[in-house]
Amino acid sequence: VGGIRRSHRPGKVGRSADAEICLSARCPDGNYLVHRWSFNGDLLDTVGGQNATRQGSVKPTFNTANTAITCAGGSKGRSWIDLGANILPRDNTPVTLEIWATQNSVQNWGRVFDIGNSQSDYILIAWTSGTALNKEAMCIKKVGGDISGYLAPFTLGTEFHISVVFLPKADGSWAVTFRKKDATTGTTLGEYTMNISSGWSLAVQGQNNCWLAHSQYNDNDAA
Repeated sequence: VGGIRRSHRPGKVGRSADAEICLSARCPDGNYLVHRWSFNGDLLDTVGGQNATRQGSVKPTFNTANTAITCAGGSKGRSWIDLGANILPRDNTPVTLEIWATQNSVQNWGRVFDIGNSQSDYILIAWTSGTALNKEAMCIKKVGGDISGYLAPFTLGTEFHISVVFLPKADGSWAVTFRKKDATTGTTLGEYTMNISSGWSLAVQGQNNCWLAHSQYNDNDAA
């Protein structure tokens, strides 16, 4: 399966995110990148050309070394990153979304990411279920409700490597694995696989909104 953590990524990126989209089975090492936002002082997608934008009343800021970007957190609309639309492929190619990110403070349902069209069509990981630091939330809304208890807690101020692997199967079903790793050692710290028998695929998943730290609902922006 593609989406193995890359052997190199420019700079040490924490805080809000270093985001990559990886596709599998296209080169000898088993994967290739289709998008990469490193946030090393800019918002460039250095692979796919789909540059991100800073959004909100308090725009996310780069640190002085230009090795990280930070969202301010707070009420919805205060501070988030927009990756554009349709960042995941629509065919049956295995794909992995990878993010290196740090939660700086607890925000009500603060998102790691939220990809979708509306409150009835999205994929998300929230740092916390509500404000419970020991309970995260993962969801593909078209499939079912929130799932918790597999990735939490996310220690405040600590960078994690967070990924979602979308794996189609020959019978038309999908296995979607949410995973948390130690950002330094690569050790898996938690994971959950959602087996979806029918009725969903990336071809039907809404992707008009592809956000970091921002929600389809009236939830807080993450910090």
